[in-house]
Amino acid sequence: WIFTLRQPTDRMASAFYTTAGRTGAPLRMPRNTHSLSGTFAGPNHFLCRPGSRAAALLAKPSASIEAWARLPDKERAACKGAFNVHVKYLAPDEKDDTKRQLEVAKRRLREMSWFGILENWTESMQLFGYAFGTDLIHYTPTFNANSYNHDISEKTRQVLREHDKLDLALYEYALELFSKRLAVMRADKLD
Repeated sequence: WIFTLRQPTDRMASAFYTTAGRTGAPLRMPRNTHSLSGTFAGPNHFLCRPGSRAAALLAKPSASIEAWARLPDKERAACKGAFNVHVKYLAPDEKDDTKRQLEVAKRRLREMSWFGILENWTESMQLFGYAFGTDLIHYTPTFNANSYNHDISEKTRQVLREHDKLDLALYEYALELFSKRLAVMRADKLD
């Protein structure tokens, strides 16, 4: 496995704005295929149950994450496929036990030869080169930036944190592990 993590509340906001206003129903997944929500998958990053108020909001090109955060919790829950996606990717078979799911995700992350942190991309590429014995000095960073207002109120950030608790815990763990791996790499290069 190799994996890249992104700060969870920023990832959720980006996924929301990447999806807002896109039309087309989510596709049903075959039974033997995992999807983030367990039910729907498709070209969108922030899926909400069809027919929900959240899905109706998301269908509007002018939708805002602030408006989504003001929906009642029951309506926001219609978008559960967009919550804790890093943990779900790493431990899809543990969805009925969130504590175990987080522990499995941490273990799998720890066992990876490499994982990246989007916010620390240069160091991530250095670690990639170190882990796999390759020189990635001459890479061109390419990011698919969304053009949305990145200023999100603290109240909305709190709502996003509530829905992404597992990913936040995994991200904090990943930052610690990432720092340790960077230290090992830097010490090794000094020898």
